[in-house]
Amino acid sequence: MLATPITASPTVSITPTACPPPAGWVPYTIRSGQNLFRIALNAGVPLTELQTANCIPDARFIEAGQIIYIPPGAASGLQHGGASGSSAGVSSESTIPLQVGCRLPQVQISAPAPGAVLTAPFTIQGTATLFDLEQFNFYKVEIRREDETIFHNVILSYNPAPGPSTSLASINPAEFGPGIYQIRLTVVDITGNYPEPCAIRVTFR
Repeated sequence: MLATPITASPTVSITPTACPPPAGWVPYTIRSGQNLFRIALNAGVPLTELQTANCIPDARFIEAGQIIYIPPGAASGLQHGGASGSSAGVSSESTIPLQVGCRLPQVQISAPAPGAVLTAPFTIQGTATLFDLEQFNFYKVEIRREDETIFHNVILSYNPAPGPSTSLASINPAEFGPGIYQIRLTVVDITGNYPEPCAIRVTFR
């Protein structure tokens, strides 16, 4: 009696799925000194949408020469973006004054307290609004080490925070390492202008 031959099943290979950009979006090469918040702002697209469209897990970590996709026609805004003075396009770099303090009642960090020593994850509380709510666009919370010049974006929110105990953002000191840091809150209106930001110093251990 002849044995029935055994036929091996073909091996199925699974190819990882790439990150397809939205229809019509075009490639853009990140330049030195740019960050994803600035690119999103000047491209006219929400930061979370740009981040999701390019499968970027952490908006803080991009690099010069990296290719991402942006909406059609946005490249011209990026070539001429990064306004000066009181424009929101300045994003995280030091063209916004690096003074520490919170003088405006509508832009306040109420917790943690200035000078706090922090070891565990914490929530930033405060007020982020405008006297004329119809002019409100968004607020952003940023952080930088005292010995650095560039702020890193923590959160950008299009919802005003009436304060003073409203949760603005959460930070885990372990993600940044020990040291003295500045936390900055900026409120931006619909014209791209902003009142004086609020900034505090804290210590991570």
